[in-house]
This record gives sequence, C-alpha cells and structure tokens, in this order.
Amino acid sequence: IERPESLIRQSLLGKESPEFIAQRMADCRDWFERSKNSKAPFQYILNDGSIAELVQKFFKIYQK
Repeated sequence: IERPESLIRQSLLGKESPEFIAQRMADCRDWFERSKNSKAPFQYILNDGSIAELVQKFFKIYQK
C-alpha cells in the first residue's frame, strides 16, 4: 500500500485493531503486485474524499 496514513489513523483512533490494519496492508501489497504483473490494465484511483467524488474520478478516467 502506497499511502497507509488513513489505515494508521483508524488504528490510532481505535476504529480498527493493529492486526486488522496489518492484514489490510498485506492484502493491499498483494493486490498491487498482482496488478503490476497482470496483462489487464489497472488504474488505481485514490479515494481521499466522498463516494460521490470517487465515482466522478472513475467516470472521468473510464469515459475516454
């Protein structure tokens, strides 16, 4: 995972356990490696806002 800040913040606020955060980060690293080695094109979209903003970013990329 390239930007673990939000996961770490959730752990520090007590929203998620350190074990959950560690597993989530490992899962993200695994998916990132799979996507790099895949023949299918992947485009990661940073979700640093609302769901509506994420959907807008998605359509902006994929409506080309």
